[in-house]
Amino acid sequence: MKKIFITLTLFVILIASFAPLGSASALDIPTVTGLQLDVDDLEFGLTEDEDLWLRSGNALYYSINSGDSWSNISPKTDMVEPHMIVSFSGRNLGHALYLTQTETMLNLEIYRTTTKGKSWSGVEGNLEESIKKQFSHPVGAIQMQWLNEKQAFVLVKAATSSNFSHGFLFVSGDGGNNWQTQALPAAEEFVFLNAQVGFMRNPANATTLYLSSDGGGSWSLFEVSVPEVSTWEVASLDLPIVTNDGQVYLPLKMTENGENELDILANLFQYDQPTAKVEFELSDLKVIQPEESGNQVLDKDRLYVGEIQTQNGLDFWISLTSGECENLFIDDSSQQISCQSTWRIMRSSHDEFGWVTVKLPGGGEFASKNFTSQSGISQENLDSALIENTWIEVYKGHAFDKCEIPTLAQLNTWYSKSPYKAVNVYMGGISRACANTPLSASYLKQIHQQGWRFILTWVGHQSSCSGLNYPFPNDVNQAYQYGVDNANLAKARLQQFNLSNPNGSGAIVYLDLENFTFTSACSAAARAYVNGWTTRLSQLGIRSGLYTSSRGVRDNKYYNISKVPSAVWLAEWYATPGFRPDETVWNLRYLPNELWAYNQRIVQYSGPHTGTWGGVSMNIDSNVAEGLVSVPYGAIVFYNNRIWLPILRKNR
Repeated sequence: MKKIFITLTLFVILIASFAPLGSASALDIPTVTGLQLDVDDLEFGLTEDEDLWLRSGNALYYSINSGDSWSNISPKTDMVEPHMIVSFSGRNLGHALYLTQTETMLNLEIYRTTTKGKSWSGVEGNLEESIKKQFSHPVGAIQMQWLNEKQAFVLVKAATSSNFSHGFLFVSGDGGNNWQTQALPAAEEFVFLNAQVGFMRNPANATTLYLSSDGGGSWSLFEVSVPEVSTWEVASLDLPIVTNDGQVYLPLKMTENGENELDILANLFQYDQPTAKVEFELSDLKVIQPEESGNQVLDKDRLYVGEIQTQNGLDFWISLTSGECENLFIDDSSQQISCQSTWRIMRSSHDEFGWVTVKLPGGGEFASKNFTSQSGISQENLDSALIENTWIEVYKGHAFDKCEIPTLAQLNTWYSKSPYKAVNVYMGGISRACANTPLSASYLKQIHQQGWRFILTWVGHQSSCSGLNYPFPNDVNQAYQYGVDNANLAKARLQQFNLSNPNGSGAIVYLDLENFTFTSACSAAARAYVNGWTTRLSQLGIRSGLYTSSRGVRDNKYYNISKVPSAVWLAEWYATPGFRPDETVWNLRYLPNELWAYNQRIVQYSGPHTGTWGGVSMNIDSNVAEGLVSVPYGAIVFYNNRIWLPILRKNR
């Protein structure tokens, strides 16, 4: 892919080609009155030039006058607190899917309206049955798109760590009665322009997309290039937008040295005959640059442009998200974190003078949320024989994980502006999906100097019952040896990244073992595999961690093997994806509080969702910790309320 270079002169030309018009309300956030919207679970879409819908949690609203007034059009359901997925394919035609699930149950309902939500009817079909044939465990995410009353696509992603993106596409051509299952190269956000041409995000490379020209039957990589002029380059491609007259716009995010960010729309025009690579001309590009009153550009350090919508290629609608935290230090090892996040919609008009803020349901211009949380580090409950020789700390607070390690600039912003103070690092393993090319001893040292602690993760072999690549054998002796081999490889990587003592000891690494369909043979092999991992790490002076689900621990009794993991990282998601400040590591569905009770737990409570802090947005999983995390060799390690200086022990 070509680098993208754009000079300041080019920006002037682009902005002139799409001149921001007029004023908006000031950035100072007013108090939200009336209806309280869920700022962590909001989305909107256009159906006509002035018609739009908005979803907040499991409530759906519709406006026919650009947001001046709204109607609650949520379909009636007997489900308790379901998750809602919405797709409107026209001004009158819309569909809503309700989903509830637990570890053992999944239920869904689909409703259709042809009256802008004034009335709804149920869609009967075999989608739920088709999904259950492919997934024996809870699903991670469901997306839905209807092209018309007959043609529909539903993508279902498995509940896995962020390293994996595995799922299926379900396609209906008869109004949702029957659904055909298709395999996917990944299971990410998607959009179909028509019954044949579809695009999907590439989780391994944000600057490319997947492209299908046969209705999702096969996929190939899609990339773009634009004129080369200066020091700017493409940071990511978003999914295409289709106008009423069939024009297609591709949103691009561009950055300068990974920091300044610019939102561009590139015109794909009629895209009936897709190609694997598109080269844009300067005239194809539009800048999305909303302004405040007085023609002051919005503060991009605080606001992030999310969804971009248009029905005519002239008037544009965007969602703007902000999030910022203030860190108040209680002492050397703990801090109080006070946060505010907001969400709003702005629109431009080619025949008016301005960008204006769209009123939300309830009459407010913003949805907002304030909360506080805490984070702290220590070495409590680590026995004294290990403290002086380990690069491990007890961390209490929020953490996030992401398949590809974020940039230094992204992490620097999030450490100061977000509630997260620990980050997952996929350090290696045969099943690691993202390249994580920046990872090195120097990179990790710089991240730690920003303040981050690490959840070091090894993505090794998986159960043969998981359906994933690279399985370990079902023979228990061979599976045990696979665990030993992965432990040896993890030790070498710890040394390479300077995350352990020079001999490889003194660290903790979590083994990523994904959900699998329970059979006695697969369970016995998994127990042996984990036992090989934990036993060999113990021999090497490395603490062993295990990432799995709480039910996986219960079913496979990993607490009852000869060498029990030192700590666990447990996935348990059943609620709507998103950050939850009050989440804890306790009272899980399938794990008693008595197990791994002494600062030995991290809980991944949410699957994929977008977090935005300090103007930087990333797709992440959310975690809360009272458990063991890592720092680089040579770092200052906190021991209770005292600092243990590494210079005193370098030659031990």
